[in-house]
Amino acid sequence: MSIQIHQAHYHNAAISKEKRSDLKIVGLAMIVSPDFSVPLFHETYAGNDPDTKQFRSVIERLKQRCQTICETPLSPTLVFDKGNNSSDHMKKLQSGEMKFHVVGSLKLSHCKSLLEVSKKQFVPMTGTKYKGVTAYRTTYDVYDQDMTVLVVNNPELEAGQLQGIGKNIEQCAAKLRDLQNALQARENGTIKKGRKPTLESVQRQVDQIMKKEFMKELFDVLVSKTETAIRLEFSFQMARLESLRERQLGKTVLYTDNHDWPDEKIISAYRSQYHIEEAFKQMKNTDHLGFRPIYHWTDQKIKVHAFYCILALRLCSLLNRELHDHGFDLSVNRMLDLLGDIKQVIMVYPKKGDSKKDRESFSLSKLCPEAKKLMEALGLDQYRLGR
Repeated sequence: MSIQIHQAHYHNAAISKEKRSDLKIVGLAMIVSPDFSVPLFHETYAGNDPDTKQFRSVIERLKQRCQTICETPLSPTLVFDKGNNSSDHMKKLQSGEMKFHVVGSLKLSHCKSLLEVSKKQFVPMTGTKYKGVTAYRTTYDVYDQDMTVLVVNNPELEAGQLQGIGKNIEQCAAKLRDLQNALQARENGTIKKGRKPTLESVQRQVDQIMKKEFMKELFDVLVSKTETAIRLEFSFQMARLESLRERQLGKTVLYTDNHDWPDEKIISAYRSQYHIEEAFKQMKNTDHLGFRPIYHWTDQKIKVHAFYCILALRLCSLLNRELHDHGFDLSVNRMLDLLGDIKQVIMVYPKKGDSKKDRESFSLSKLCPEAKKLMEALGLDQYRLGR
């Protein structure tokens, strides 16, 4: 059994992307199953608390929850991202009667020695969904514990990273060239107005231009001062880009204490975090199961709001799983749209003649073939009035 944990902020105030400073910050931590993203555990908390602090506080309650919903002893695997990595968390997860196995990832800066391993030592993964993916497996000390570590190289990830780096290289080169031309124009007397550049002011501009990831590694930039002017020289180092591709790009470093798991299972477990990402995405949907807006201000009512939102998601996820067993592969949104189309129309006619009551006519709304099959699979016809 593997489960994923994730945390998100809703109604963020001053630090929010929505730029709202008049709303409370509400944090929501949630754990879902890897099949159909069924919520197993959730907790609301003050959104200005760091996620790592909140993760530490829910570990014991998470263990109690797993013991409650599982009658037989089990050793679940908790999958989480690198933001929750710490030695303290590892000790708490693997202590006591209820212990968690873990699957996580490391920041590349924390395992530089692993990045030096030649790609020639990487082994190809099996299965169509791992086409082109290779991995290097070893043991490594992760937060004072011996872990099985997998350095995964994904060509698709590398291609995406190269695309972004390429755009940044073009933008940086263009801005450096513009700055260089402006300095030359001032030295030649073409530009006379404005504040005269200094070594410090030009260096600040260069630092601003080069702040994007990897740019300082890929460009050589020299700002110098002569008797009459400030000069700028720069060059792009292609060899360093090739070295970056070999050492870092496309790589993800995964770790687990499931030492008997094959490489593909470790990768699959870590990638399964997309389930909880989809769950949060669903809760941000404005048509179905929307968590926002929250029309409450007290902590108690905010928690009640979160409870019935999670309950709705849980019921829909379980229904989605039941439909899958009947051969339907639908998103939650599509499922709810189809169910919403199933309506019963009741026509009431005035009484006629000696009749003492109005006449009623029952009919269903016109359904598409998919909605009809859905209705049959769930046996909804038994609830139809006037049968």
